[in-house]
Amino acid sequence: MGGLTGRPAGNSGPAAGNTGPAPDQVTAGLYRRSQLALGAAFVVLVGAVVAFALHARTVGIVLLVLMLLGGMASFWFSVKFRNRAVAEAREARREQAVRVARNRKSGRPGSD
Repeated sequence: MGGLTGRPAGNSGPAAGNTGPAPDQVTAGLYRRSQLALGAAFVVLVGAVVAFALHARTVGIVLLVLMLLGGMASFWFSVKFRNRAVAEAREARREQAVRVARNRKSGRPGSD
């Protein structure tokens, strides 16, 4: 199975006429970037605490600003990840509803 869409992983790519990365890979990339930005913000926070402990006030303030920027980037990637995941889930539900409706219609007697 290929992630959130429920389609086999082999159905995307150049053989299927798709030239870009699979939607699941893009979504996973957004999640990964969000986690990396959050981790970087935490590391910068630790650096800021150390700078303040060493009485390097200017360096501490600069590191706090960088931490804020990292947290904002993490939030931005998280929102983009969530929006894309919701859109993919909505599309998968729509495709499933179409398949179910098609199967119900073809299963009725005299529908041919």
